[in-house]
Amino acid sequence: MPRHSRSFTSIPFQVGAKVRTRTPGLASEPTIHTTLRRIAAAAVLLPTLLIATPAAAKPAPDSFSVATLVDHTARVQAVAADRASRLNTAVTTDLTAVNVVPLSSSGGGSSKPAEKYVAPKGSGKGATIARWAAAQAGKSYRFGATGPSSFDCSGLSQRAAAQVGIKLPHNAAAQFRYGRSISRAQLQPGDLIFWRNNGGISHVAVSLGGNAMVHAANPRTGVKRATIYGSPAGYRRIVG
Repeated sequence: MPRHSRSFTSIPFQVGAKVRTRTPGLASEPTIHTTLRRIAAAAVLLPTLLIATPAAAKPAPDSFSVATLVDHTARVQAVAADRASRLNTAVTTDLTAVNVVPLSSSGGGSSKPAEKYVAPKGSGKGATIARWAAAQAGKSYRFGATGPSSFDCSGLSQRAAAQVGIKLPHNAAAQFRYGRSISRAQLQPGDLIFWRNNGGISHVAVSLGGNAMVHAANPRTGVKRATIYGSPAGYRRIVG
């Protein structure tokens, strides 16, 4: 059976000052706008191709196509997600391993464990005060308490001083007026350390000698041994 030939009629149309023809039914060549859109789409995908990934994941030059780009992009995203997941796990593990005790305005804190602050030896009154106060470490904090199971800061120093017959008021500001003022370099076991807040004396601790002390810090930490923190307002020696 003979083939029937298709005939097409050219339709003239004008582009600017020129008149051109187009034959319906025949595929037309890409316009400049189509070409530019394709170039722009390729430019958007180009940075994805530049991401550092395993060499095996990169498309070969002779297999470059839209399907290859889509597949490569998916693999790049998978690698990035895996790296982000492993980084997050590592950071979380490192932070969990760090034991940091934040400072508190009502008593401060220390990142060192309490067992490193050894109570002083000796038979003097200062050493006796320091040993008794250090032995209360681990007990709870309660405002206004003077023992035996709970203390506030001045309640602890008051009861510690009472072990050698020294009577102190149950108030940090009032205790600051007892004994005599000394420098930090002169601190010995049994001396008192004071801090100021809002213009007045607000906290007191018992020196264990050197840079160590024991204090009823706050309800969260209770009575604890720690390093001297911040900028104390003064130091007082209450023993002769």
